[in-house]
Amino acid sequence: MNEKLSGIAFYIILVVTTFCFIPLKHLKFDLDMEKFYPANDQDVLFFNEFKKQFNSQMDDETLIIGLENSNGIFQKEFLEKADSLTKFISKLQHIIKVYSLTNSSYFYFKDGQFNARPLIHISQADMYVEDSVKLFESKEFRDLLISKNGRVIAIAAFNDQNLSDKEKDVLLGSIQEKINQLGFDKTHFTGKLKMERALVMEGYKSLIIFFPILFLIISIFIFILYRSFRFLLIPILTIIIPIIWILSFMTLLGYKLDLLSIFMLLVLISFGIVSSIYFANCYSDFQRAGSSKQEAMQRAIIIMDPVLFISTISALIVFFALTIIDIIPVKNLGLFTGTGILLSSLMLRIFISSNSELLPDSNRNKNTGKQLQNILSSCFKEVISNKYPLLIVFSFLVLLSGYFLNKIEINGNLLDKISKSSSILEDYKFIENDFYGVRRFEMALIINDSGKSFLNPGLLKQVEELEAFLQDSCGVAHIISPISLLKGANKAYRGGSNEYYTLTDTQEEINAYAENIMQTQYADDMQRYLGNDGSRLRISGSLADLNANEFHLLEERIERYFKSKKLGAHFKYKITGDIPILEKATLYLAEDLIIALLIAFLFMAIIGVYLMKSWSMLIVVTVPILISMFVVLGAMGMFGVHFNLESIVIFSLTFAIAANNIFYFLTKLNGELIKGRSYIVVLESTYISTGKTIVLSTLVLLTGFSSLLFLNIGGVFNIWLLTFIGFICSLILSLTVLPILLFLFNQKSAITDNQKHN
Repeated sequence: MNEKLSGIAFYIILVVTTFCFIPLKHLKFDLDMEKFYPANDQDVLFFNEFKKQFNSQMDDETLIIGLENSNGIFQKEFLEKADSLTKFISKLQHIIKVYSLTNSSYFYFKDGQFNARPLIHISQADMYVEDSVKLFESKEFRDLLISKNGRVIAIAAFNDQNLSDKEKDVLLGSIQEKINQLGFDKTHFTGKLKMERALVMEGYKSLIIFFPILFLIISIFIFILYRSFRFLLIPILTIIIPIIWILSFMTLLGYKLDLLSIFMLLVLISFGIVSSIYFANCYSDFQRAGSSKQEAMQRAIIIMDPVLFISTISALIVFFALTIIDIIPVKNLGLFTGTGILLSSLMLRIFISSNSELLPDSNRNKNTGKQLQNILSSCFKEVISNKYPLLIVFSFLVLLSGYFLNKIEINGNLLDKISKSSSILEDYKFIENDFYGVRRFEMALIINDSGKSFLNPGLLKQVEELEAFLQDSCGVAHIISPISLLKGANKAYRGGSNEYYTLTDTQEEINAYAENIMQTQYADDMQRYLGNDGSRLRISGSLADLNANEFHLLEERIERYFKSKKLGAHFKYKITGDIPILEKATLYLAEDLIIALLIAFLFMAIIGVYLMKSWSMLIVVTVPILISMFVVLGAMGMFGVHFNLESIVIFSLTFAIAANNIFYFLTKLNGELIKGRSYIVVLESTYISTGKTIVLSTLVLLTGFSSLLFLNIGGVFNIWLLTFIGFICSLILSLTVLPILLFLFNQKSAITDNQKHN
């Protein structure tokens, strides 16, 4: 591309970028975790059917408020404030239903009529003792609305689904304002809605803080390296403009930022930095050799065009390979990141050709370059001299990583994304500890004979025993099902005595209870737990925040129970819900990621073989990258970092950086070999020239990525740690294993040349 055309393209890019700012004002975050479900998966299809039949998503949209009183819950002032809050929430727009001690009643049948008695006579303090005794004996209310220690009451509010961001903020703000106004001793306010909004706000704040700090750190470091403020424009524009274009393009297509989008931006920043430093160092080498600025630029372009082309292709392969993964946000990540990398490569080429005056004067840092050159020259000799011990060390490192790889745990829980200092996490932990857990447990029972119904005394008894097993042996609490409703009806028809909170043995009474429940305010609840024809039944409860392995053990325990009780002869079961599916999606992600990386490996190897005209490149290209991946995986197991959605970005970024370093080395080596010099001399000179670039680009990346620690997102230290390990590992392998393999596969000529050289 000549300078005139580059100049025209440069101004066109600036104009387009200006217009791209317009859609950005509509860019929003999206935390809809259902988008992370694997498409067309049978478990996902079942869960969607389950939600449609039982309207179970209503339970996911529950706001829970824990109210604590230092003098105990049976204090008139406290109960009046709790009642005031309950009534306030009940009247709010987008609130469907509210459960609270202050608006609940016992129902009982007497003298041919249904009667209602409030759980608590708020205005009659003299009845508090009687109310408390009766309440703590009533299992259906005691377990749901009061904490384990009996000192905290819970208000559960069900909100509408699919609210806009503004509606969510107004709803949450109104409730929090009322809580503050009433002045409780201590409160805990949690729920999926509040957690999502907190994550969104933390995401916005983190972006506002993180990216300016990142660019400041990168700018300072690049200035120290090249002593040129003008040169800063090239890497900064190469980073910022593709990001603006991609974000604008996403907004125009109706996409929103999600949890993976932040890491997409990090990848684009990494590629822009590395590519800019590659060119700057190549240009600097020529200028130090005596070329004028214009001549050095032209020679650097000739050398860097194939390097930039191959590094871009290798990065595109890595990220476009992610589009085979059957999870929409991951497909989008691969597509948009790959497109952004392509844009970054094209723009760097245009900016350099059209703005040669921005290139640094390399004579300012001659001494630094000379010192690094001497260090790398010594390193090369040591690496070649100790090649076999080094290979043994890396082989041991791979074996060690393989050992720790087995310790990796899968976790797709959103709680991991919340900052440890967040009050949201503190509230969640309180609810989990004092109210039996915050993780939803969902089980569907499906009768074998479609002509039968669960409204049968024998089947109901088996379901009751199953619920007791889930509670006593599996830690499932807050269990709700048609059993609790039918027990409550039996108690009501027996005058409201707690001793009758049991299942009746007669078919006639069961039919009558079920029919009568459908005529009361509990009709919606019955429909949410029993199918219309009675052939499907839902059991819902709460669990502690188990990891994937612990949940798998729980599933095995349930399976053994079903087999031992031979329940499969009557009905089958299916454990479902958001968390199992998200963790299954993460497991699928791991499997698909392996396939995607294998595809990327194949293309990398083909490029390597084509570039160097040698089948040995199959090993030379893949071994350093494989070691990098193994070390990152081993570090995950060693440090207890969970495998989750962010892991794919870390792996892909590590893969892309390692591939960039390798192909940069190979392209430069191939260009030097054409000159006809001896192999060992060419290998050493390539090692020194590319080594400087790889070292400097890695230092800039590590320094810049330290700004990750400013992100107010849970688990960010783990992300930084793995990124740090991945970058360092790629650097070390590029300067050790790669030249060793190149030396060994050309050993005959290399030894001869080495003898001549010495």
